[in-house]
Amino acid sequence: MIDQRHLAVYLDDHNALMTAEKELLERTRGENPQPPLGPFLSDCRMAVQEQQNIIQQLLTRLGESPNLIKQGAAWMAEKVGRFKPNASLLEYSPLSRVLELETLFLAAQERGLCWQTLSHVLHDEVEFSQFTFRDYEQQAIQQAETLKSHYFESTLEAFKQK
Repeated sequence: MIDQRHLAVYLDDHNALMTAEKELLERTRGENPQPPLGPFLSDCRMAVQEQQNIIQQLLTRLGESPNLIKQGAAWMAEKVGRFKPNASLLEYSPLSRVLELETLFLAAQERGLCWQTLSHVLHDEVEFSQFTFRDYEQQAIQQAETLKSHYFESTLEAFKQK
């Protein structure tokens, strides 16, 4: 038997994190629309939205709903993070791309761990058997690996002497 209250808090925390992640994906894609990064970030955002929908379904199964204050705080935290100058006050900087991709990489890893945790904790719970947590885990891991590749490419550009 699982502690549904603790599980609901855990799910709601990850729901809020996915809200911030979607916003950062949108911002990063807006500043980097060119292939291959731009389309990849668009695909990631759609995947995160799909995964967030699953988290919200799980919350509903537990008789809970997303905490709007927590979601709002996550949304606001992403917006406040944009004010960091990154060596340029008025323009998007190559360093901005580095830090955004680094953050997105960590967010994708966090999602992968979330799905792995749910698979581990809920594997014997019949009411959750329809959910394919391992598929979402693999998707997040693959996204993290691709983000890491883009991240290292961006570091070469950001730190190359001009």
